Amino acid sequence: MKFAHSVSIYVTRKFIVLLVAMGLVVAGAAPKAVGQSQTGFTYNGIARLVYSDADLGTSGDNTYVQFVHDSGATHVAISIEWFVQSQSETTIAPSSTQSATDAQIIASIQEYHTLGIKVFLKPQVDLIDYSVWRGELAPSSVSDWFASYQAYIVHYAQLAQQYNVEGLSIGTELKSLSGSDNLPYWETLISAVRAAYSGPIVYGANATGANDEFTTVSFWSLVDIIGVDGYFGLTDQDDPTVSQLESAWTDSSSTYTGAGFNAVAALKNLASQYGKPLVFAEIGYESTPGTNEQPYNYVLSDGYDPTEQADCYAAFFEVFSRETSWMKGVFWVDLQLPVPGADDPGYVMYGKPAGTVMTLWFGGGANYTLAPTAPTLSVAQGSNATDTITVTPAGGFTGSVTLAATGLPTGVTAAFATNPATSTSVLTLTATSTAATGAATVTIAGTSGALTAFTTIGLTVTGEPTFAVSGPAITVAPGATTGNTSAIAVAPSNGFRGTINLSCSISPTAASNPATCSLSPASVTISGTATQTSMLTVTTTAPTSAENRTRRLFWPSAGGTALALVFFGIPRRRRNWPAMLGLLVFFVSLGAMGCGGSSSGGGDSGTTPGTYTVTVTGTSGTTTETGTVTLAVQ
Repeated sequence: MKFAHSVSIYVTRKFIVLLVAMGLVVAGAAPKAVGQSQTGFTYNGIARLVYSDADLGTSGDNTYVQFVHDSGATHVAISIEWFVQSQSETTIAPSSTQSATDAQIIASIQEYHTLGIKVFLKPQVDLIDYSVWRGELAPSSVSDWFASYQAYIVHYAQLAQQYNVEGLSIGTELKSLSGSDNLPYWETLISAVRAAYSGPIVYGANATGANDEFTTVSFWSLVDIIGVDGYFGLTDQDDPTVSQLESAWTDSSSTYTGAGFNAVAALKNLASQYGKPLVFAEIGYESTPGTNEQPYNYVLSDGYDPTEQADCYAAFFEVFSRETSWMKGVFWVDLQLPVPGADDPGYVMYGKPAGTVMTLWFGGGANYTLAPTAPTLSVAQGSNATDTITVTPAGGFTGSVTLAATGLPTGVTAAFATNPATSTSVLTLTATSTAATGAATVTIAGTSGALTAFTTIGLTVTGEPTFAVSGPAITVAPGATTGNTSAIAVAPSNGFRGTINLSCSISPTAASNPATCSLSPASVTISGTATQTSMLTVTTTAPTSAENRTRRLFWPSAGGTALALVFFGIPRRRRNWPAMLGLLVFFVSLGAMGCGGSSSGGGDSGTTPGTYTVTVTGTSGTTTETGTVTLAVQ
C-alpha cells in the first residue's frame, strides 16, 4: 500500500450485503450452506499485520485469532517487519520494539495450524519511522542492500520450511528495486530461497493504476504466484452503490487510477502473460466516506462510514468470484492492535458490517450485525429520545445478543427495553437538566458468546425545550388607529411542544390616560418547529379637540367681561358693592368648575407622549419566557 502500513478486512455478496446492512430480504440466489465458501477461491485469506513485538500472543491477538477462525478463512498471512534507518540505508535489521520475535511468530504459526488455518509468512521492509514508503527506498549501494535483504528473506524461508508454512512472500511493494535493472539480484535471491524452502513463493506488487509496479516487475516468471496489492481507485464519489462499484472494476471513473481503466482485464492479461495464478496479496478499504476513491490512503479518514467499506467488499467478491479460472484468492488487510472501537474509521473490519460480509463469502459460522433505525438523534436537556436497535442474524445465527452503550455524554443514560435481544430492542437515551450539551458518538456493542458486533449513533444534546417571544417596535400618535399593532413571534427551540398562554403589560404607567394592550389570540400551540404569531394591539387616548378647549376657556373669560361691563356700566353713585362682589365670585367659581371638569373627566390632554416598554409574557406549565416591544407615543 503506497501511503499506509496498515489496512483492514471483511466480505460478502451483493444480496447478502443488502441483507446484512439493511436487514432486508433481497431476491437472489440462495447462499450456500454455512461452512462452504461462496468465493470459489483457493485462498480465502486475511493478512495479520504485526507492528510491534507485543502484538502476537496478546489478548487482542487472541480476539483476532478467534475472528479468523470464525470467518471461515482458509489462510492467514502473518507480516514480519524489519527496518532500515534511512531511505538510503543498506542494512536491514529487526527493531527491538517494532518487530515480532521468531518465538512469537512460531507460536502464532502453530496456533493457526492447530485451528486448521494455513499460513503464509510475509516479511517486508520499511523505514523505521515510516516517513518514506518502502516503494521509494533508494539504497546507497544496491548490492549491499540486496545482500542484507537476501539474508533476511532466507532466514524466514528456513523458518517457514521448518514449521510447514504453506506459503512465503519474498517482498512487498519494492517498486524502486523490482525492475529489470535489478533482475540479477532477484534471480540470486529466489534461487537461495528455493534452496531453503519447498513451498510456493509470491511477491506483492503495488497496484493502483494502469502503469503501476505490477506491470514492471522483472521476475514474475520466477515466482509461483503473482501477488498484487490492489488499491485501485474505483470512482470519484462517496458512497457509490454496489453496482457502481462493480462496474468500476472494469470501467473506472476514478481520476487517480484513470478514467476507463479496466483493472480486471489488466490483471487477467498479467496472469495469462506469465501463465501464473494471481492473488490479491493485499486489499482493503477504510470505514470512511470516499474510501473507494483512494483505498491506498490510510490517512483519508473523514468520519465513520461502515456502509461504504462493506459495499466495497461486496463488490469485490461479486466481480472476482466470476474470475476464479485465473484469480485464485485474496488476503484482506488488516487486523491491527490494539483492537479499535466500533467508530474506528480505519481498515479494521472486526465487529463491522464488512466483517460479516467477508465471513458469509468465506463460508464462516453464524454471525450477526447491529444497526440503529436512526443513525443520528437529538435529545434536549430534561427529556429523552428513542431509537430501535436491530439485530440481523447471518449464517444461521440464532442466539440472543446482550447490548451495551458507551460514549454517553455526562448526564445522559441509556436503557434497552429488551436486553438480551434476539431481533430488536428500543433504546432510550435520557438527558438530565444539566447534561453536557454538544455532539457525541454513542457506541452500541452487542455480545453473544465469542461474537461481538458494534454500531454507532450520532447524538446531539441540546438545551431544555423552550420558546422565545419577540416582536418589532410600535410608534403611534395618541389616539391613532394606525401603527398601533405588532406581530408577536413565538418560536420553539430544542423540541418544545405545547400551548403557550400570552399576556402583556406596559411600563412605565403614563402620567395621563395610560395606554393599554391586548393580544389576539391570547394563546398559541406549538406542535412542530414552526413559529406561531399573535397580534399585539396597543390603545392610546387622543387629547381633546381645540374647539372644546376654546369653549372651556370661554366661560371664565366671558364671565369676567360681563362682570366688568355691568360693574363699570352702572353709575358710580348707584354701584352696589356687595352685590358686585358676589357676582364676581360666581363667575370665578364657574370658570374653575369648567377647567376642573375638563382635566379630570374629559381626557383633554390624552396619553402622555414618550417611550414605553410593552412586556409580552408566555407561560406554558412551569416554563415562562418574556419578550419586549418598544412603544413610542408621539
